Amino acid sequence: MAACAAFGIVPGAAGPEPPRRRARAAAAALDAQLAPGGVGVVTGPSGAGKSTILRALADELRGRAAPFVMAEPIRTGRAVIDAVPGTVAAALRALAAAGLGEAPLLSRRACDLSDGQRSRLALAGAFARAERAGLGATLIVDELGSGLDAPARTSLAATLRRWAARTGVRVAAATVHGGVVRALAPSLVVTVDQDGTATVGRPRGGAGTPARITVERGTIEDCRGLWRHHYRAARPATVVGVLRARDGNGTAGVLVVSMPTLEGWWRELAWPGRFRTGDKRRDAVRLNREVRCISRVIVDPRWRGMGVGRGLIAAYLERPRTRLTESSAAMGAWCPLFAAAGMTEYRAPPARREARLADALAAAGLDARALLRPAVWPPLIRREVRRWAADSRMTRAMPPPRAGESAWRALCSPRVAYAACGPGRVHGEQGGAPR
Repeated sequence: MAACAAFGIVPGAAGPEPPRRRARAAAAALDAQLAPGGVGVVTGPSGAGKSTILRALADELRGRAAPFVMAEPIRTGRAVIDAVPGTVAAALRALAAAGLGEAPLLSRRACDLSDGQRSRLALAGAFARAERAGLGATLIVDELGSGLDAPARTSLAATLRRWAARTGVRVAAATVHGGVVRALAPSLVVTVDQDGTATVGRPRGGAGTPARITVERGTIEDCRGLWRHHYRAARPATVVGVLRARDGNGTAGVLVVSMPTLEGWWRELAWPGRFRTGDKRRDAVRLNREVRCISRVIVDPRWRGMGVGRGLIAAYLERPRTRLTESSAAMGAWCPLFAAAGMTEYRAPPARREARLADALAAAGLDARALLRPAVWPPLIRREVRRWAADSRMTRAMPPPRAGESAWRALCSPRVAYAACGPGRVHGEQGGAPR
């Protein structure tokens, strides 16, 4: 009463329409008009009531028992891979979809991530929960891009837009940044004025990711500062070419081309008999003449989700150095970047020793992560880990803890490779077409 009197407000007197009522009307319109896989954006100045509209939307969905997920910060001391709900494979897919597919990040504590990485982790957790919610789910994201620089905001928004289109989950996001709105390419926009008045409508003009990234020939110097963002931090043993993706602010990503290794399990699947004639010298000469390997595709974290990596691969395949191109990818099972760019995927069947160990784990009622905890191994698993290690010269001398870690890595990292046979233009090092 005293506070109302100080400002001349009569308690209970009629006043302007309560903001909550207007928020409910805007939320109802957003819910009614937003199609599956569509993106709705609530935009306006800070304090105008964007968050109120999103909360009203959550109430609307809750009231009719419709599934929805709120993207919320993940603050925990657990490892990033354990902070995302679901199986290891599902968590890896969600992290890759959110632009956190860097192997070194998986074991870091979530609370130690940067602001941009925590924003992506929040999206990854929301992705996993929304996909588990099933068809008809809605993902609600407040303050999208808050606290991030312009490239990181745009990348995060593009990531969200592509995920919505792929999964069919509806997305309702609030932001104050016009660049985020353009990158989201929304089908519906709720514009909130400073007085809380909300207008629901379709976006004006074209929207989408700004077309300002160009791919051009680069040098090894363009990779400086980016090596650390790849799970193989060291540069490849051989480098014969580099492509770089650039925007007005610098290098957004690089693609590195190398000479092929002598052995590759995928070649017999991709080009049967081509490099296995029985004459090892002849095979090696032909391999070096006809094949080049995409050994690295590294994207600056601020540009994840913008299609930079796929664009680099597609640009290289347009003008390859040889007719045949190959690559292997540790994250290929969860982030099919090369397949999206037009390469053919090949998966190696599980090795016999991995299949036997997987059967033993299933019989013991354990998952692969138990291999990282030797103290919990029952006698069956201890015996099978020893047998697994003895089956290869590379692991034979490993003590049980290291053998368990290596076996876990083998079970959880399906071997995936990619190959392409380009019918088009070949420049640089000429290679003969397969006969």
